[in-house]
This record gives sequence, C-alpha cells and structure tokens, in this order.
Amino acid sequence: MKRTWIVFAKEMKDAFRDRRTLIFSILLPALIFPILMTFMNNTISNVTEEATENITIAYIGEDSQLKAYLDSLPNVTIMDSQDPEADLDDSKVSVIVEVKDGFDEAIASGAKGDVTLKYDESKAKSSMAASVIRESINAFGTQLARQRLQAKGIDPEFIEPLNIASVNVAKAQGTGAIIMSFLLPMFLLLYPATGAMATAIDQGAGEKERGTLEPLLATQVSRTALAMGKWLSTSAASIIGTIAFMAGFVVAVIYNPTMFGEGFTATPSAVVAITVLGIMMAFIYSAAMLAMSVFARNIKEASTYLSPFVIVAMIPAYATMYTDIKTVPTWQYNVPLLNVILIVKEALLDSINWGHFAITMLWLIALTVLFLAMVVRMFNNESVVFRS
Repeated sequence: MKRTWIVFAKEMKDAFRDRRTLIFSILLPALIFPILMTFMNNTISNVTEEATENITIAYIGEDSQLKAYLDSLPNVTIMDSQDPEADLDDSKVSVIVEVKDGFDEAIASGAKGDVTLKYDESKAKSSMAASVIRESINAFGTQLARQRLQAKGIDPEFIEPLNIASVNVAKAQGTGAIIMSFLLPMFLLLYPATGAMATAIDQGAGEKERGTLEPLLATQVSRTALAMGKWLSTSAASIIGTIAFMAGFVVAVIYNPTMFGEGFTATPSAVVAITVLGIMMAFIYSAAMLAMSVFARNIKEASTYLSPFVIVAMIPAYATMYTDIKTVPTWQYNVPLLNVILIVKEALLDSINWGHFAITMLWLIALTVLFLAMVVRMFNNESVVFRS
C-alpha cells in the first residue's frame, strides 16, 4: 500500500507540472459554465427584449380600427414600407400585418374581418414578435366581441360559462429542479471524463512515448501498486476537475439566481447521492481511460481512443432528457451510465430510491474493478507494454 501512495504522489507531481493538465482539468471546467451561461442569458435576454418590447411591423391595407389599435400599443411601431416582403427578409420589419379591403365595414356589420400575419420562422426575433402581435390582435378581437354583445344587451360573461383554475401540484423543487434534471446528469458524466482524459493519456501512452514506462516497471513496485497509484492520481485529477466545474456552476447560480427558474432546492440526501455518484464516475472513467491509454502505442492513438468517451457520456443524457422518472422500469438501473443519470434525476426531484442507488453503485464498483484488473494485466503483458 505504501508503494501505491509513492506512485500516486509521483504521478500527481508530474501531472500538475503539465500546463495542459492544469488547463483541461481545472481552469476550463471552472470557467466554461459561467462564461457559457452568461453569454446565453445575455443573448436570450437581448433578443427577447428587442423582439417583444420594440416591434417594427409593416401594415398592408386600408386604414382601419385594427391599424389604429396596433399604432396605440407602446411596443409597436408601424413602418411605412414600400416593399414589405423585402423588408421582412432584410429584418427591417419583424412582422407584416395584412387586412383585406372593407375590414371596418365587415366588423361593423357583424361579420368577420380577415387578418393575415406574415413572419419568418427561421428568425427568433420575427417569430417572437409574431406571437406578441397575434396575442394583441386576439385581445382586440375579444374587445370587439364584447362590444357586439353589449350592443345587443347581452352580458359578455354569458359566453364564458367556465372559470378554469390551473393548480400546479409539483413539489417545492419547482421548474428549477426539472431544468437541473436535464443539465446536471449530462455534466456529471461529461466533466469527470474530461478531467481524467489528459492525465490518463500522459500516464499511459505518454510514458510509453517518453520511454519512462519500462524503467518504472523494472522497479520493485508491483504491477498492482503501480496500476493503483496511477489510477488514484488520474481519479484525483478527475475529481478536481469536477469540483472546479461545480465551483464554476455555483458562481454562475449566485451571479444569476433565476437562471434555472423558480424553486430550485437540493435536499441533503440529494447532495450526498450526487456527490458520491460524481466521485464514482471519476473512479470508473479513470480506470477505463487508463486501460485504453496503456494499450495505445502513443499519445496520438490514446487521444483517438479516449475522445469517444465524451460522446458516449452525452448519448444517454440526451436520450433521457424528457424521461418521467416515475415510469422507469427497474432493468434500466442495470445499464451503466444510464443508471447514473436516472439516480441524479431521482435525487433532484426528491424521489430517490435507495434500492436503485445500491444497484447503480454495485455496477460502478464492479466495472471499476474490471478496468483496473485490465490495467494490471496489461502491465504484466510485455506485448502490450512494448507495443509499437
């Protein structure tokens, strides 16, 4: 055991001499989420504000009550356009409102007035502006309908016989927990992988390429102690990277507490479960990546082998993005990676099943041991060590 820790200390010292390891394991995970969310929030906020609070439209047709109504809205400007279609294409206007001749006469006679909205679905600003204009025109239509009923001596409430109340029965976690149940499982699979990758490549294929692995194997350190020391140091780099990401995540949430909507809370049991899963993912990724790195001939080949880990981690995260955790069959908790995502969702929605958690932990431990055994076996196999 003592020699395992000697190898661990040596590998950690070597790892953090490498600038690439520092960047990919600590700096990048810590910065990427605050930068990404700040950029996204500012972009979405600016587009939404511009699209809904300062809407420029083109109006086609004769002057009408509708035109006067739209012109009276504080967030709508009617542009005098010579070519509305071209102006819409050039984003000079967001929406075209077209009414047929005789619109006011049709309304006055009790008939329907025809209105056409033209917008560009491919442009976010145009699409959002069209929704606002549509709601405004619907409100104008409701106003006309009430006036018609009052003119006939009918209470407008007569045509609204139902009073519908919507009650949200979700638990206190609210929409914030739902959004987090989409994002956090993906991050919990992604960042332990990215944190382990650089160190794993350096400790296996990197040592081969530098010619330092063979002398290390010739020392009195057992193959098992060597594998354990390298695995622990790779796991440490992965855990540090994950903690760095979580620190960046916390900073982003503090900076913008409404980022994930209202009501996001995490129970102590959820925090414990997610933390344990994060550490276990660091262990299993480190063991698997170290095995692939030792098998690889050089750093380039190791990078090729390890890059798909990130993609593989994201597939189940996206596949379960809209999964209802209450309807998941038990067999899915026996599928590696998928079970981790499901447990994180359970924890965030305060419905964690400790039986499912135990199944997941057993799989993670078993796979970690399997990959570590592969590393030890490869260290004992000269055809792998001297593979060129």
